[in-house]
Amino acid sequence: MLENQQSPVMGYIDVLDSGRLLGWVFNPLTPDVAASFYVCLNDNVVTQGIANLFREDLKQAGLGSGHCSFSTPIDLPLHALAGKTLSLIDEQGLPIANASFAISAGEPPFIIELLACQPRQLQFVCQSTEEGELELSLYCNEQLLTTSMVQVAAGNHQFTLTIPPQFSWLTAGFFRLAVNGLPCFVWGDYIELLPLVAEPIDVVQKSRQQKGCINTNRLALLANKINAVAADGLDSANAINAYHHLTQNSPNSVSFPHVTKPRVSIILPFTFCDNKSANGRMNDSDNVTADLSKLLASLCLSMPNDDYEVVGLSHVLNNNGINNHANNIVNVDIAAQASLAEIMTALLSRAKGEYIVYCPSHCELGIASIDRLVNALMIEHVGFAAQRLVDDTGLLVDSSGVLSELSTQMSAQMPTELTDSPHRYSANDSRKCFVKAIDFAIGTATAYRKYDLSLQSIPSHCQSIEDVLFYWQLAFKQQGRVGLEVCETQDYCHNEPNVNKPFVSLINPTLLQQSRQQFAEQSTLSVVTGQAVLGTVMMLDIQTPSPDQDAGSYAALQELKLIQSLGYKVIFVPMNFVESDRYTAQLQSQGVEVCYAPYYPTLGDAICQRLPELSAIYITRYNVATHFIDFLKQTAPNLPIIFNNADLHFLREIRSALAMQSTPEHTQQALANALNTKRLELDVISKADAVLSYNDTEHAVITSHVLRQDNIFKCPWVLDEKPSPASFESREGIAFLGGYRHLPNVDAVDYFMTQVFPLLVDEDPSVTVYFYGSNMPNTFTQYHHPQVKFVGYVEELSAIFQRHKVFIAPLLSGAGIKGKVLEATAYGLPSVLSPIAAESTGLSHNISTLIAETPQLWVEHILSLNNDKSLWSRLSHNQRILAAEQYSFEQGRNKMRTVFEFLGMNSY
Repeated sequence: MLENQQSPVMGYIDVLDSGRLLGWVFNPLTPDVAASFYVCLNDNVVTQGIANLFREDLKQAGLGSGHCSFSTPIDLPLHALAGKTLSLIDEQGLPIANASFAISAGEPPFIIELLACQPRQLQFVCQSTEEGELELSLYCNEQLLTTSMVQVAAGNHQFTLTIPPQFSWLTAGFFRLAVNGLPCFVWGDYIELLPLVAEPIDVVQKSRQQKGCINTNRLALLANKINAVAADGLDSANAINAYHHLTQNSPNSVSFPHVTKPRVSIILPFTFCDNKSANGRMNDSDNVTADLSKLLASLCLSMPNDDYEVVGLSHVLNNNGINNHANNIVNVDIAAQASLAEIMTALLSRAKGEYIVYCPSHCELGIASIDRLVNALMIEHVGFAAQRLVDDTGLLVDSSGVLSELSTQMSAQMPTELTDSPHRYSANDSRKCFVKAIDFAIGTATAYRKYDLSLQSIPSHCQSIEDVLFYWQLAFKQQGRVGLEVCETQDYCHNEPNVNKPFVSLINPTLLQQSRQQFAEQSTLSVVTGQAVLGTVMMLDIQTPSPDQDAGSYAALQELKLIQSLGYKVIFVPMNFVESDRYTAQLQSQGVEVCYAPYYPTLGDAICQRLPELSAIYITRYNVATHFIDFLKQTAPNLPIIFNNADLHFLREIRSALAMQSTPEHTQQALANALNTKRLELDVISKADAVLSYNDTEHAVITSHVLRQDNIFKCPWVLDEKPSPASFESREGIAFLGGYRHLPNVDAVDYFMTQVFPLLVDEDPSVTVYFYGSNMPNTFTQYHHPQVKFVGYVEELSAIFQRHKVFIAPLLSGAGIKGKVLEATAYGLPSVLSPIAAESTGLSHNISTLIAETPQLWVEHILSLNNDKSLWSRLSHNQRILAAEQYSFEQGRNKMRTVFEFLGMNSY
């Protein structure tokens, strides 16, 4: 430093606290420039800083604009600072007057060390000589992550700090811990954070591979569709012509059906005015013919199942030569000076279909596009349906939306000052690939009920077909009816140089502004109920439900529907974190958003990113909950956690261990494993805000351990209404159904085949036993017999319940409720059950089922039901009454509502 010289720069050090030096520096010679400075420790430079932060008191004191304060990290341990002085010098090395700070020489009464790194959490131990409360601040790479108050006692005390969900992207860095009131950091180290769950790397890597160009895949699908039509012996010439026209601009003609009573009328596009060119949406006149031809070719290839007609304005079709290569289009004549209202009225009057589909010229329809749109209108509270719009690179085009989500800039300046969308999503992106409620859809195919449109007017301020559609769509919102964007297929966009601009820019700015003011404060409507969405519930389970594979998946699907019916959006996160083709698509088609790779880097990212919007989190199975429950309680302590145990695993394992025919050593090991499961399962139960269990016996067991019952609820099981049972005379055989990954089902088959079946065939050699279910083990081959049929997986389960005379469930172990037993009950298929299989179903011996405890009783009950029509009919009738009274959707909804009310959550 230069001696005996004083800097013209002014400054002051307020404090050194928690590893940060706070104060201000101001250069009156350059008042509008942030001053740089150096920090010295006993005349040795230790770091550099810049004073560019705003403080109102500095502005009031006349120090420029007030942007002259600083917060500079001092990364030195306490022993290096104790008893020394920090001071500031300017860029020329001159000392800044009055800018110094003396550090006391005392040592803190505690030492903090890192004990363990848990998933998204750091666990510390504090060795303290006295008790008290510490305010801790955790930093990573100089960024503050979280601040927490920790109570410490004399001696060793452990505490945990959780990485907040907004930092889900953070995987590693240099972490530091500061204590308020101390001058420096008390701990620091480079840490690689553990994920909440370690995903199977091979599965995740596979899912992150590019899926290829949407357009290429689409054309391949079209070719396969045509081949399938030809293979079925149907006329494929029209589809082949359309395919060549779409892919090669072939001039071959296409034909549409000539029907007298169409169910669907498809209205072709027209241009009413030419004053929209400023919006960049008008098709070039040279491209009109090509656009309409592609639209018509794609309509042929979409191959609607319904009878349909194609309707268009005569002058549009003739002027563009469309009638020369497209047959059976319904032409509508209209005067050249007709108003927009007159044109729309003429088209709707001529259309004979019950449903109206409007297709813009720049769209190419996807396979089954028309069918998907019309099917969506089968839901009473749906006002209109729309397709997603995708460009040929596979990115979604901004063609639909919700008014409340439009930016204020968009509503105020539309359309001349629209900015480009900040991000465009892939059509396959899990965040966009599900059925959702929308307020409007402009630029893509939309479907309506003709009756609804006949009730609508066309105001004078509508200047285009887009204005009319927008006005009509918002009229449905005003009526409390939802617009539905389907996701199973999509339309494809061509000749759109401005796809980064939303199609809503086509709307008359005045109409748009008025509509936004009217509806912006209204909540998004539920695709399920048509009412306002009350919140969002995230469901976590081991995998995406596969209801045709196992009863647990069926239950998960019903619980999901119950939650939706109460007014909540559902986000589903499978532990395996992969897209499961038709099962994932099944959830998405029901309005459920499913999270999977590669659209979230990890499962933990999916949870953390969505955490702020959640009203509750619903976790099924203890081995799922153990990964998340501590993190969730630390990160979001006010977020209700609903835990569904599926079945009480440790009870099932204890029963299985005691029932197994094995050595004492194996039995003891199995019991020891069950006790470990018990410890983990009860730990989760004790931390959950509400616990759901299907079984009354389990309720008693849980209560005896956690000494609480106010938050334990009967989990609803819903049975869909089934058709009337087939007659006694039309049936034959005995049936068992189960998923064989569930070991109690394997044990049940082994028991039946070794203990019961030999006695059964001795009594009646004609009886045939059928075993159904997925993942059947090879060990069953040892039971080969002419009267035994190991069928395996069957996609359509109703045939099982309508074909056979007796359903059996010889379970020796297990817990929860037996879903397939209840399915048989709903179908009115009489059953013979073990006591464990009948547990908590409500089925009673000789009233709605027969219960067997010995092989002899099994044989006796099976043959009684197989031969006695009167007994069979009585049990069948009583079963169906039980199913209707105790397992209806409304009963389940009431039970789930009770849980939500207990947690203080609103519901319908």
